[in-house]
Formats: sequence, structure tokens, C-alpha cells
Amino acid sequence: MVVAGCPVTNVTINVLVHGVCKEGKIKAALNFIQEMSNEGFYPNQLTFNKLVNGLYKAGHVKHALEILDVMLQEGFDPDICTYNSLISGLCKLGEIEEAMENLNQMIEGLFTKHCYVKYID
Repeated sequence: MVVAGCPVTNVTINVLVHGVCKEGKIKAALNFIQEMSNEGFYPNQLTFNKLVNGLYKAGHVKHALEILDVMLQEGFDPDICTYNSLISGLCKLGEIEEAMENLNQMIEGLFTKHCYVKYID
């Protein structure tokens, strides 16, 4: 990318990851991220979401759950986009209980992060 005069930023990386995943070339996207990581790129929230969504659409929901684990290890919390892909994929597989667990985790996580209780006398 640098040779072609294109700066390596999270935006350019994420656009490429999105495009490759949209074509169903998940392995190529993972290899690309690994290659860029060797050159100092660090995946961000959007990178992980693109991978999770691409894996879900390719029918690899269990692999998407593995990416979720990596995402958490890297310090990124799943957001509504992450959960949307996971829950949709699990429902399509008939894994309703696991989908419900993820839904409950999402609700709990969103509630604890974005809401607070204030005592009023």
C-alpha cells in the first residue's frame, strides 16, 4: 500500500477489509490484517466488526465468536453492530439459546455502560 502511495491508516485498512469480506474472502481478510499487523497496524473496533459480520454472512458464526474472543482480549467491547451479526447468525443456525444469551449480554452491557441510576430525594 505504501509503495502505491496510499497511506496506511485504520480507515484504509477497514475499507479494504470490508470489501474483501463482502466478496466472501474471509481468509484473505484475516491474512491481510495479519500482514498489516506485522507492519504496525492495530485492528480497531470497526476492523473486528467487519470480520464478525463477514464471517456471519459467510456462514461461519462459530468463527465469528472466536473473533469476538480476540476482540475482548484486545480490550474492545462488542457494540450493537457486533451483537447484531452474532445474534442473526446464531438464529439462522437455530442456536436460539446462544442467541438469547448474546442478546442478554448486549442488553446488560449497553445498560451498564450507557445508563446510570441517580438517587433523588
